[in-house]
Amino acid sequence: MVLPNMDFYFFQLAHLVEMEVKHRCNQILELGFPLGGLAKLFAQDWEGDVTVVMPATLAQVYVPTKH
Repeated sequence: MVLPNMDFYFFQLAHLVEMEVKHRCNQILELGFPLGGLAKLFAQDWEGDVTVVMPATLAQVYVPTKH
């Protein structure tokens, strides 16, 4: 007897819960309830990595080339 990979089912369940939370937050925003900040956070359309870039100073940008 082969047991199913439980990790697969765990990730499927986690994805289902995530999609349900996003759906409910979108409904809260559409209905206009005053939970805007938290609901906006969970109802955002995009996902992914965030790149943080520190502001560069002129001394860092201007590096004279040596020949």
